Amino acid sequence: MKSPKPGHWPASVAALLLVTGFLTACDALAPVEEITFENPIDPSGSEFVPPTTTITGGPSDGSTVTTNSATFDWTGNKSDTRFRYRMSGGEWAGTGWSPWGTQQSYTMDFLDELSYSFEVQAGYANDPGDPTEVDDTPESRDFTVNAVTGPALRLSPTRIHSPNNTTFDLQIIAEDVTDLTMSKITIRFNSGMLQYADSYSYGTFLTSNGGSVQYFDPVIDNVSGLLEFNFGIAGGSTAGVSGTGMILTISFRGTSTGTTDVTFGAANTLLRNDDNNPITITPSDLYGARVIIQ
Repeated sequence: MKSPKPGHWPASVAALLLVTGFLTACDALAPVEEITFENPIDPSGSEFVPPTTTITGGPSDGSTVTTNSATFDWTGNKSDTRFRYRMSGGEWAGTGWSPWGTQQSYTMDFLDELSYSFEVQAGYANDPGDPTEVDDTPESRDFTVNAVTGPALRLSPTRIHSPNNTTFDLQIIAEDVTDLTMSKITIRFNSGMLQYADSYSYGTFLTSNGGSVQYFDPVIDNVSGLLEFNFGIAGGSTAGVSGTGMILTISFRGTSTGTTDVTFGAANTLLRNDDNNPITITPSDLYGARVIIQ
């Protein structure tokens, strides 16, 4: 009977065979070859590879995007990598890093006509705490938003965070208008979460031709969530005003936490030039705002 080579018997089998005489004592005590395993995420190991981050989708660095949202996708170099990300620009300024997690995609939406930055960092899992081995050079993308081409109206900021029971302002921006002379603007909001805060003011863009603003008292309905402003421009060195600028600032107050949108009432929002002809604005040329009450 041919026996396995010495040292290859499991301990329990070797003991049994020794008793029955199939093995000698020397065979049973022969050393077993030691097998070692390297941990590729252990920085003290010879096989260690530092975590790296790669953004695989989203606006390229230095690009200009023509939509008001941007989705970023990313990956790491190991299957058990965790990630965190952060944004800057607009309402994201100073928000800091997200918690560590396995998420590998994020969408920035309701972007204003500004410059933004997105950054993501990889780290090796360290349960139950945060990673201690992290990518020293997180990958980032800088980009600019130019989503609105006029003539159009937009609310700014297009995304805003506000504490509950605190007043905040939204501005109405006229984008690429020509000879704007008269306006009727309707704003709709969720009256269960927001209330008009009894304050509005017209912007200096309306008097940039040296004229003056003529207006009626606004229609205010805090029950159904509706505001309506009717105003015009009288006099000035040119017929109306042209270009891009702020025409109105409206104050709101949050009354309940959550997320809601403030929008234009498309059917009742009209712009006219000095000949009393309409300045064509379609519903897709009206850009609302997202409000997060905290």
